[in-house]
Amino acid sequence: MRSKLKRKLADEIEYVQCNSTGFLVDFLDMISIRYQLDNVVNIIEGLKNKVDIELLMNNIDPLGYFP
Repeated sequence: MRSKLKRKLADEIEYVQCNSTGFLVDFLDMISIRYQLDNVVNIIEGLKNKVDIELLMNNIDPLGYFP
């Protein structure tokens, strides 16, 4: 349930960001940086410990997703 709620929140933030301009876009970008860094660190740690990449990608935080 928690992951579905986070995914919904991430979708809503993305929607607001796509329909915004100026400082709000910058603010929403800054909010997601923390989660992006957490995702990168978790992936690096998982790869160091030889965890399957599929499992790592399934467990990333949707608020910090980036391609």
